[in-house]
Parts: sequence; C-alpha cells; structure tokens
Amino acid sequence: DYFCRASNVVNTAEATAELIVHVIPEIVFPGEGFSYTVNEFQPIAFVCTATGIPAPTISWYRNGVIFNETTNNRISISPPIETQPNDIFSVLRTLTIDPTRDSDSDTYTCVADNGNRQMPNDTLDFELF
Repeated sequence: DYFCRASNVVNTAEATAELIVHVIPEIVFPGEGFSYTVNEFQPIAFVCTATGIPAPTISWYRNGVIFNETTNNRISISPPIETQPNDIFSVLRTLTIDPTRDSDSDTYTCVADNGNRQMPNDTLDFELF
C-alpha cells in the first residue's frame, strides 16, 4: 500500500492506495511444444504448468476443440494445483490418457489465461504405433 499525507496549519488530509500488478500468464515448457510416441495401451501424461498474476486457469484442447473429459473415461484432467512461491502464482494441470488407443493420436494443446491476455498456445503432439 502507498500512503500520502498533506497538511497545513488548517487541516491534514490522508489517502491510501493499493497497487496490484498483473503478470501475463506464461506456460512453463522447455521449448515450443513436444511430440510424443507411445505404444498403444500404454499410459501417457501431459503436464502443463503456467505462472501469472492473478493465478491463471489452464484449459486443454484436442485438435483446437476444448477438451470434454466426461465423454471418455480413459482420459482425465487433474484438478488445478496452485502454489505461490514468489508472489507469482504457479498452476499445474495434467492431462492423462490411460490406456492410449490409436484413435487418441491428435494434437493436444494447453492454454493458460488469467484475463490479461492469452499467450500463444504451446502444442503437445503425439502419435501411437
């Protein structure tokens, strides 16, 4: 908080202001995206971590369409795990496919958003053989 006080012989006035700095969300991946190859029926997990202020929300997309995990009991998205190690929030969500099928070959995208602006998508690609 910031505090300001002005006074003269007649009166004193005070005001307090709070400054909140928003930090655009950033997906923490070493690189721009990944390609994965797994054997059919093996599990795979994609981990997405994003940072920002306020805490970002993480959404998963499959081939550009927001992921609906309720239609497939083999594919799940973990609840967000939120920490705040250095005043900047860190949020982690994992998309798990267990077991994988040939029909799961596609582009999976993690998107972080905290209302400031949406960062370019980091794309996770994998194929099954």
